[in-house]
Amino acid sequence: MPILKRLPLLAWLCAASFISLGQAAEKSSDNKKADAAFWNSVYAENHVLDVQISITREA
Repeated sequence: MPILKRLPLLAWLCAASFISLGQAAEKSSDNKKADAAFWNSVYAENHVLDVQISITREA
């Protein structure tokens, strides 16, 4: 019988954990969108070039 008395509490804790996990996932996607917008503005406004320099023995 003790488990049956604690069942509502366990159900509430499980529901609360799923809600918090959902909010964490939502914030993560919002952060990804914000990061993408930031880097797009950096590359678009500053004309960033990708330069690769290699050194060989002949140089």
